[in-house]
Amino acid sequence: MTKQSLLPDHYQKIPVYRPTGVPREITEKFGEDLVNLASNENPLGPSPKALQKMQSALKNSFLYPEPLFKGLASALSQKLNISTDHLHFGNGIEEILVHIANALIHKGDHVVLSNMTFPLYTNNNKFRQANESVVPLDKNFVYDLKSIKKQITKDTKLVYLCNSNNPTGTYFNKAEFDSFLEGLSPDLIVLYDEAYFEYADADDYPNGMDYLNKHKNIIITRTFSKFYALAGLRVGYSIQRPDLTKALDHVKSLYSNNFIGEVGAIAALKDLDHINKTQKMNKDGKVQFLQELKGLDIIIHPTQANFFMIQTKLDARKLAGELLQLGVMVCPLNAFGIENGIRVTIGTSQENQSFFKAIGSILS
Repeated sequence: MTKQSLLPDHYQKIPVYRPTGVPREITEKFGEDLVNLASNENPLGPSPKALQKMQSALKNSFLYPEPLFKGLASALSQKLNISTDHLHFGNGIEEILVHIANALIHKGDHVVLSNMTFPLYTNNNKFRQANESVVPLDKNFVYDLKSIKKQITKDTKLVYLCNSNNPTGTYFNKAEFDSFLEGLSPDLIVLYDEAYFEYADADDYPNGMDYLNKHKNIIITRTFSKFYALAGLRVGYSIQRPDLTKALDHVKSLYSNNFIGEVGAIAALKDLDHINKTQKMNKDGKVQFLQELKGLDIIIHPTQANFFMIQTKLDARKLAGELLQLGVMVCPLNAFGIENGIRVTIGTSQENQSFFKAIGSILS
């Protein structure tokens, strides 16, 4: 039996989304001195209190985890002031997106999304053989909610919104979101991805929790990978009405989350000192980027995340390759259709300086 006969035809046409690793020659050349600003990770690492709790919990790693993360559900319900039946958990937001697709999208369903956004939205749609309407971002690389709304019909099942958007860092505001939701069918599922919620500091940023009771079928996704620095432990969650939680839990794998991640997430929520340090580092880093790069012939787009999208006059892959040779790793955005754009994580002050020095030497 051949591979082609094993896989359904539509599977073979779906691109694989898997970030490339660091070339061996680069790791051998730079070792731990390599500055990785490619994946939007928190350079401060996990909360010390979370590390302590996780290390202590390792002795119980022979036990299976509680399938529905009841401990973390309790902690989040108190923080968010909601009942635990509003919460669903997955192995990162990526798995939750699979749950949403498997539970709610049928073959032939109509979904609306944007381009230049998280690729796994469209991949999951294609696995389910949904019909997509793809709406470009506007000229400022922001979700064009007015144009998205025009694509919604009585047959539309789901709309994907990422705010702030990955990989551009841009966001749409409260007034725009309110106007978008006005008049929509309550049966329309609105996926509101807030992976970078904790980094958003604009006064007019629309907190998804404010909309939980305004739109019947909103699903808000959040993660402990970015702000809380637990990316390697894969703890994501979604917030929605209880009936939707039940539907998502129905398709969840039995033990897809590990209890070490749960212990770490609970402790991270309570470590206010580490939370404040992370917020300050990102806020200071934004200022540092804008000050240090203002003399270069580039476009730095406003961000509500922990990264900047920067456009230059060079091909993004070429620029990323040259930066890598100087010991700085960034994400080229050619695959998103932004041929001259790179995404750069806001790192520590020292890591940021390494990036400024490297890009300055290339562009000057």
